[in-house]
Amino acid sequence: MIAAHPKASGADLRQALKEFGKRQTQDFFSSSIAELERERAAYLDTVLVSLWEQFGLCQSSLSLNAVGGYGRQRLHPQSDLDICVLHQSPLTDEQQQQLSRFLAALWDLGVEIGHSIRAVDDCLAQAASDVTIATNLLEIRTICGNQQYSAEVLRALNQESVWTKQGFFKAKLTEQTKRHEKIKQTALYLEPNLKTQPGGLRDFHTANWLAQKYSAQVQPEKPAKIFLTSDEYNEFSECYDYLSRIRWALHCVANRAGDVLRFEYQAQVASFMGFGEKDTQLAIESMMRQLFRAMTRIRELNKIILDRLSEEVFPSTQERQWLDEVFYLQNRVLHSATDTAFIKKSNVLKLFHHLLQHPNITDICPHTLRRLRQNRRRLLGELKDYQDCRKLLIQILDHPNCHKSAIGWMHRYGVLASYWSDWRSIEGKMQFDMHNAYTTDEHAVQAVKQIKSIWASASKSETYQICAQVQHKTALTTALLFHHVGGELCSQSAQRSGEKMAEFAQLHDFTAYETELIEWLIVNQHAMTTAIQTLNLDDVRAAIPLAKKISSRMRLNALFAFTVADMKATNDQHWNDWHESQLHKLYQALLDNIVGGIETETKLEDSMQASYAEIKMKGERFNRLPNSLVSILDNRLNLEESQEQLIRTFNSGEQISIFQMDSENCTGLIIYTQDMPYLFLNVFNLIRSAKFNVKEVEIFSTDDGKVIEIIKLLDENHKPILDDLRLEKLQSKITQLIAEGEINVALNNPRHLRNFDEPAEVEIVEKLSDDTFLIRIKALDDPNHMESICKAFDSMNLRIHSAKITALGESCDNVFLVSPRTDEQSHADSDSVIKAVERQLA
Repeated sequence: MIAAHPKASGADLRQALKEFGKRQTQDFFSSSIAELERERAAYLDTVLVSLWEQFGLCQSSLSLNAVGGYGRQRLHPQSDLDICVLHQSPLTDEQQQQLSRFLAALWDLGVEIGHSIRAVDDCLAQAASDVTIATNLLEIRTICGNQQYSAEVLRALNQESVWTKQGFFKAKLTEQTKRHEKIKQTALYLEPNLKTQPGGLRDFHTANWLAQKYSAQVQPEKPAKIFLTSDEYNEFSECYDYLSRIRWALHCVANRAGDVLRFEYQAQVASFMGFGEKDTQLAIESMMRQLFRAMTRIRELNKIILDRLSEEVFPSTQERQWLDEVFYLQNRVLHSATDTAFIKKSNVLKLFHHLLQHPNITDICPHTLRRLRQNRRRLLGELKDYQDCRKLLIQILDHPNCHKSAIGWMHRYGVLASYWSDWRSIEGKMQFDMHNAYTTDEHAVQAVKQIKSIWASASKSETYQICAQVQHKTALTTALLFHHVGGELCSQSAQRSGEKMAEFAQLHDFTAYETELIEWLIVNQHAMTTAIQTLNLDDVRAAIPLAKKISSRMRLNALFAFTVADMKATNDQHWNDWHESQLHKLYQALLDNIVGGIETETKLEDSMQASYAEIKMKGERFNRLPNSLVSILDNRLNLEESQEQLIRTFNSGEQISIFQMDSENCTGLIIYTQDMPYLFLNVFNLIRSAKFNVKEVEIFSTDDGKVIEIIKLLDENHKPILDDLRLEKLQSKITQLIAEGEINVALNNPRHLRNFDEPAEVEIVEKLSDDTFLIRIKALDDPNHMESICKAFDSMNLRIHSAKITALGESCDNVFLVSPRTDEQSHADSDSVIKAVERQLA
């Protein structure tokens, strides 16, 4: 190979490296990943040796060594090369110059280099002070030069002088624990980090490093194997190889180093891996489900190895505390007594029940986890077939602290899938959007953790107080855990999930009322989130149909708590002050309707008359208001802040007013000016260009040709906008727009949206009259789409009266109230409006 030739030029080496990379890509399906990685490491060895010789270093007493992943000969296409140059005597000026030219030549090749140049003693001193350096050096391998240096380093590392077994174990375990806690102890993110997440490549490496240090052998072959059965180690290695193949594919597709499998690369990686190209979504789902299973198994086997090592390194000194005839506690670790512990199926659930009864338990011993794994594989049916298992599951779900360990561990160790086969259908299931941070199964577990945390909290917030009023807490917990067992996240799926759960609840001896509540909650799981996206919450009357559907305060409290837990378990940003305030407003409107019963509508009419008189009085206090403006204010019963602000705006003669709406947890914008074409669209574009989010808009026309736009805004972090300078700039731009009639705004399509190609979903939510529609448009959150929507409405001679805009990851859920313009006749029907919008968004 040209790379091995000592006279090869830098350009020749660079070209040879590219050609070698192309050949490896062709060999991807004919070679194991280990062969590809070792072959790449060996090839780069020849490149380094060639350069080492070119710069006269082969005649020196120096030693060129590979460390880290390069040292263990597991290199990916874009991996860094970590090298360590060792020496005994101080470097001469000539050697320093030679090394400088050598490293520069490596950089010229386009290879990322991590390097250190140290004396052997200094190297060991550095390793003693930093466990990361010590870990890297455990895999030191001499490429050329004096091999005694690396041998000396390895001998010292495997003795107790640099790191003791106990000290090294504690340091690496702490490192892994912090890494896991940083990403909330789950591998089931939809954009997983292949290296650092629980069950990632680093967990495999950590187990091997600790096993190597424990065995005190110099680079033993497969060090972790001594702590696993042959089948377990094969599974451990196969799962690691699968992650490695995906990482290899990711490097090839992205053409750069990286460990996060982002949405933008998933389709290409799935194709590269051979999962197919025709049905992209199916290909991605197949690849990702296998990935999540592999990561779950690596995490489980990593734990068995580390727990076995812990037993060896820190032998137990405490006596056994027997919990029953099967389980005992020792050193705060739960043990099963015999290999036959789980022949009695209820003992599987009893294991996790003990975690709740004895909160001082910190772990489950590796022998017990191994027996649990073996039992899982031998099951012929479902654990729910056994009455004792059913009783124990309900006791677990009923326990106030089940979210702290039991439910999460039952999921991690496959017990939920063993309990009910329907759970397997959602394991590792992708949700194919950027709104949901977790897989479907992990989202359900997170929802249980959220509601249990809320009930355990001492918070006096309104949200927590409403949730605390739920009377059938175990029924609600059960509904949350299994609310997606029907499959896809849609209304039909919710119906299927509800039907399945009705049977499940009956089997588990819930009362008739609780069974009906579980089914009802799951079928209506989206009712409140849909309502805050579609209803005008400033009009209490808008909540009457949903209030009739809910019908009781008990159901309302349960649905509210279900919705809060579901939203908090979606992603870190979905539950925010804005959504909380909207949900509270809806809750209060529903409660008023439910408590008021059939008298509600009559009371509202009386309230409107009283409000009308009050607004007239306010108008006289500030100045006389036009009747058209009084009529508009009269329809805004629940927004005292915007009523007062609109009156001030009118009487001051100002066209624009920006103010804080404290009760709404948002910033308000009022525009009162002469109507002009596409005013709403242009204002919307100005707001988006300022990096603000439009949440709600109401548009009113007056008899004298003017228009009032009342807009609720949040900043990019979903908080009220408190930066006066940014608000002043926005107000200045809107003033310019009103004065000039138009303004050019360039809105960029966000980069991450380029990876989604989803058609818009358009539906008529409600037809208020022959040609007045409440229309819902779900499309990618591309700010340029608003122009297409407005043009579609304009082509049908429709005017926008209100808009509610909810960003859901990469999508945006828009709900508009539209009707014909007063000066133009529209003959738009539902189908025509839908087709017009779809055409513009296509």
